[in-house]
Amino acid sequence: MNNEMNLVDLMKLLLKKWWIIGVISVMVGFLAFGYTYYFIPDIYISRGMIYVNNTNIVNLPNVNVPINRTLNLNDMLSSARLAETYIEILKSDTFLTSVAEELGMDITPGKMRSLISIRAKNETEILEVTVRYPRSYEASRIVETILEKSKDEEEGIKKVFRGGSVEIIDKASLPTAPSGPNMFKNFLMGLLMGLILGVVFVVVIDMFDNKLKNDEDIAQIYGYPVLGLIPGFKVIIKRRIPHITKI
Repeated sequence: MNNEMNLVDLMKLLLKKWWIIGVISVMVGFLAFGYTYYFIPDIYISRGMIYVNNTNIVNLPNVNVPINRTLNLNDMLSSARLAETYIEILKSDTFLTSVAEELGMDITPGKMRSLISIRAKNETEILEVTVRYPRSYEASRIVETILEKSKDEEEGIKKVFRGGSVEIIDKASLPTAPSGPNMFKNFLMGLLMGLILGVVFVVVIDMFDNKLKNDEDIAQIYGYPVLGLIPGFKVIIKRRIPHITKI
């Protein structure tokens, strides 16, 4: 009946109702597992890499990555800006619309943008293109199309950066197994969420429980101190069964 609860009372309550908390936690965990298994599609990840450069380049023997003949601080800063510029170009509505048209996909630039990730690898001029898609082959096709069409942007870049060029380092990979969702992780998150819900449920039910639990509840309701407690006892009534004698 007393709605005020200290830490000791809370711990006693949780230990007393541990089985309710456990059942709720397990139920929510399996619900999360089932939802992940039946309703969340598999995600395949395909990757490819391109190299962008702003100066005259040459190729080293047995190495596909082009390098500068002369390299100075201005070249490095300019290449870093070029990489950032290329990332923005590859994420633009115009470019992504052309990618969707090339693939024959009816998809908006915003939706396409949500599927791809483009970043400079280790702050270099190497850009890594990553696509997450429910189908393995389609993920690889999207990456390959982005890599190929990125070379079409060279002419526009050359107007701003001297000698700007794009080279494909790694072609699009074809994923053979899904990368997500992580059902075990979602199961653990469900257990944790269920644990929290179970604790809240037990505490709320206890707060709205109007039963008298101890002498403090009686004193709080009636405003009188408790002078003594009568121990509980059970009354056992024996029924006498009449004895019938056969004659």
